[in-house]
Amino acid sequence: MPALVWSSTLRPRFPGWQSRHISKGSRANGGEFARLEERDWAVIRPFLEENERLFGIPVARLLEVDGSPVPPAQVYRKIQPRAIAALQAEEAWVKMHA
Repeated sequence: MPALVWSSTLRPRFPGWQSRHISKGSRANGGEFARLEERDWAVIRPFLEENERLFGIPVARLLEVDGSPVPPAQVYRKIQPRAIAALQAEEAWVKMHA
């Protein structure tokens, strides 16, 4: 039986919610919200298109807010791991020497 394909790093925004309700990270499972970029959408879109094919959930409908089409970044938010203070110095070194 097919299952819905969903990225654990993207979460839909819900119309009517004020940003203060979700910007504090309480719903980010220990991560932090980040801006959804084109490359993120390029990753998730094929999965949503497969869901459309399997389950009849149109991608266009997922990109609507109050019946109006909007860009993916206005519907979805990316969740990424938070920086860990103990590793920040090492990460900076790796970036400088990569």
